[in-house]
Amino acid sequence: MRRKWWYKAFAGCFWGLFCLSILFPIRLLAEDSRTKNVRIMFLIDTSPAMGNSFGPMIAFLKGFLKEIGVPGDRIGITPITASPQSIGEVSLTSQEDLSKIFNLLDSIQPRPEEANYRAALEISRQFFRKYYQREDDVVFTILIMGTSGGNRTHSTEAQLQRYLQYSVVEDHPGWKLVILSEQTGEKARQATQEYARFLLSRQHQP
Repeated sequence: MRRKWWYKAFAGCFWGLFCLSILFPIRLLAEDSRTKNVRIMFLIDTSPAMGNSFGPMIAFLKGFLKEIGVPGDRIGITPITASPQSIGEVSLTSQEDLSKIFNLLDSIQPRPEEANYRAALEISRQFFRKYYQREDDVVFTILIMGTSGGNRTHSTEAQLQRYLQYSVVEDHPGWKLVILSEQTGEKARQATQEYARFLLSRQHQP
């Protein structure tokens, strides 16, 4: 009888762990996927609508990158101005590269002009396409956009609607963090959504 009791206890623990592994597969897949590199484009909203939220947004994005970046990732940075232009691309290989990215982020300043989101998003698309055929080890292409949480015009919303349909949006005081992928196909979009949630969960860990 004792042997049978221990057998049942062991079997119960085994099936309990098995069920947990079924309930939480996405987290495990996200961790495994980080063995490959990603391309990340930071789009930074510099419009007057950012107000006093601009500084906290830059600080958050620096901490975000410090948490999620691994050697081999490639980072692009584009301020969203009236006439957006990329201000740099950096491949993460050392702490010095991370400092270069931080300096680029610190160099961005708010501007007294409306942001051209469509042009900025087109720059990010070009960034993704440029490396699409050249880096087989890259599993995700991710756009991280810090943008105003205030009211936008109808035309601006129309510009963003197609991109935000498959994105993960997180609200912060006065601004929003938007994570989305350039990859096409429903499975790719779903995988990117789950990966983005994983990145956010990592950022929120103490």
